[in-house]
Amino acid sequence: MRSDELRVLYSRLVVTSCEWRTIGVADPEELAERVFARLDREADADLADLYREVDRVVFLAFEEYSDRLGLMEKFRNLGTPPPARPARLMLDALSKLNTRDRALLQRRHWDELDALELAESLRWPVEQAVARLGRAEARFLAKARRTRPELEPSAVPSLIASLKPGQHRRYPAR
Repeated sequence: MRSDELRVLYSRLVVTSCEWRTIGVADPEELAERVFARLDREADADLADLYREVDRVVFLAFEEYSDRLGLMEKFRNLGTPPPARPARLMLDALSKLNTRDRALLQRRHWDELDALELAESLRWPVEQAVARLGRAEARFLAKARRTRPELEPSAVPSLIASLKPGQHRRYPAR
């Protein structure tokens, strides 16, 4: 697939994905442009290449942000952590998952990829992506139940989706 086709299909997804990954550190629209500029160099890019470039651009954005911060400002930001609220406890449970499980859950529930897109973004067969997503949801549920034992498995998708930071949405509100 060419980068211009990816831009048409996934431009809002890239903006949303950059936004929740950077959480206000950089302009998500500008980062999305950087992602597609990097993809323009590739002849046959796919969804996995798109996510690779999103990860790289976000990493570079954090490096730029870190370079801009002075040493004293970095120390000022080390204050006491905020009190544990239910959403914070669930984010902690999500952050304690391994990188692959967290990526699966975030792509599915934050980026709103369907099973086919999820599999394509990981270059896996659909069946493998769906099976691993189920296991990742089960691991998240096990960690989340440590602080909220009443959670039901059916609540996991909506719970993870509710933790998504940012204001952009993949589909406009109806």
